[in-house]
Amino acid sequence: MSIASEGVDGLAYFAGGILGGMAGAAFVKSMGNRMNAVKEGKTVTKSMSGAGAKRGTVTRKRLSLIKRRTVQNSSVASQSKPLEFKTDLSRALGKSKFEFFAFAEIDSTVGVGGEASGGVILNPFQLSRTGVFVSGGDSYGGNIGVALGGGFVINGIDGSAVTIDVNIKAVSFTLILNEDGSFNGMAVSFGIGLGGSLSRSETVTYRLDDIFSVY
Repeated sequence: MSIASEGVDGLAYFAGGILGGMAGAAFVKSMGNRMNAVKEGKTVTKSMSGAGAKRGTVTRKRLSLIKRRTVQNSSVASQSKPLEFKTDLSRALGKSKFEFFAFAEIDSTVGVGGEASGGVILNPFQLSRTGVFVSGGDSYGGNIGVALGGGFVINGIDGSAVTIDVNIKAVSFTLILNEDGSFNGMAVSFGIGLGGSLSRSETVTYRLDDIFSVY
């Protein structure tokens, strides 16, 4: 082998070494880029998962806050309902026409006759409605008696009414109906009497309200 051929071979080896080194460097760089990309991908995923966790934490906090507010509002509403109910009930009772009354009566009916009574009124929910009354009207049946008693009405004692009166010796029972026949009240009296009658009566009252209205 000549010196010239040895020189050519040396250059070839040298050139091959340079090309191999460049290829290796390119491969290493490529692998490094891939590794960096993978790392960056993991970092992004981790940050995204962290953000999602934060959002999840915020969402849970909001749901918890909403739940607490809902419970509080429900509690307040449940507490206010009894108060509203009591207020409405007191207003209704304040305007109630439920009344007690005590009276003296005279029944004088033989076929056709008349009945008369008078007494005092007490409205327990509206004391200014306390007063006196006089009632009388035509009656039909057979009923004679004099008695003292008491009773109640749910729609007030004023105005027109239909009464059914039954005397059984010392005790008299009276059913009080509105003009349309609906129930309004009852009364029981004790005295002397016998018989039964149906009457249409008109009741006039004079109450504390009437006195106050004058002044």
